[in-house]
Amino acid sequence: MQTAFLNGRTIEVYRKNSPDFENEMDPIEIMERLDRMYHELNQNPTDTTAQFIREELQSFQVITISNEQNGIRWITSPMTYVRRKMQRSTVRRIFHLIKTGTQWASKYVHYSKIEGLDSLPIPITLSVQSSLHNLSESNNIDKLKCSITALKETIYERLQSGHTTIGIFETPDGVVNMNLLYAWFDENKPLDGTRWTNNNTLTVVGLDQIVDSILFQPKITV
Repeated sequence: MQTAFLNGRTIEVYRKNSPDFENEMDPIEIMERLDRMYHELNQNPTDTTAQFIREELQSFQVITISNEQNGIRWITSPMTYVRRKMQRSTVRRIFHLIKTGTQWASKYVHYSKIEGLDSLPIPITLSVQSSLHNLSESNNIDKLKCSITALKETIYERLQSGHTTIGIFETPDGVVNMNLLYAWFDENKPLDGTRWTNNNTLTVVGLDQIVDSILFQPKITV
């Protein structure tokens, strides 16, 4: 009650989702492919095998969004445009009048933003047993195996949480979906008339870059 008294209250909320992904890969299929890659590296741990795996990972694409507030995030599901109409509290309006000396703030104010609540931070960070933490001393094949496992576990945890999308595409569908997202941004501009892309950069990266960026930290035990 005190917060509403000071900050006002929400009168209206409008939400609009970006279009569903086109030709997105099935998360289960991705997990099966990652599992197969792991076993291939396990059975034939050579640089040639690792190169083949990396080339296959490069054939998959994800879309990332970056801004100063949230850093780089992997867009795993459609985004949401949110517009709110707020009623300013009388207290706030009086404060504004005292501060400016002449301006009486309007009773209502509008806010808009783009939300990607289901996005994943890049790099992905995974807690592991302390014995596995120092992967810097491991060979490239062992690092690749651990990173592939980490990515598979990330997808699995997402599915277990009730999500149905992961935002992985075969080339060039990642670029196609990024362009569709750019078009949607232009259709749903901020209320000040600027462009979301002035402060939010979309990029398509290969799945190999996601795998290579994964960070491992020791699991904290109490």
